[in-house]
Amino acid sequence: MVESKYLKEAYRAYEKGIPVVGPTYIGKTIGVNKTTAYQALQKLVKRNYGIYLKNKGFVIGEQGRKIAKKLMRRHRLIECLIVDTFGLSPCEACREAGNIDAFVGEKMSAALEKKYDGRRLCPCGNEIPEVER
Repeated sequence: MVESKYLKEAYRAYEKGIPVVGPTYIGKTIGVNKTTAYQALQKLVKRNYGIYLKNKGFVIGEQGRKIAKKLMRRHRLIECLIVDTFGLSPCEACREAGNIDAFVGEKMSAALEKKYDGRRLCPCGNEIPEVER
């Protein structure tokens, strides 16, 4: 799902205490133009992941947070694996995890859950969200 990176960025902002993210903010963090970011945020609204406040931006909703937590958990567990296995820096591991996290299947996700059970922080120092299992 292409929108997953946009949902993850909205959730990261939410974690930082930024409840509303506009296309300019999302575009800068992801590296796309404002129009592309706006269109992606509108797709998130259509999927019921949040609402869009006119002239303000996207506000992630309960359903969006639920999905984003799963995505971020997978992302941050992949970061752990990359640092432990390949010795990359936390920043490099985060970038690499972002390149592959959308392609990780259920079996690998289950293996990551088992390997890093109880881990609370990713190598970057961010909280690994708890999710319903």
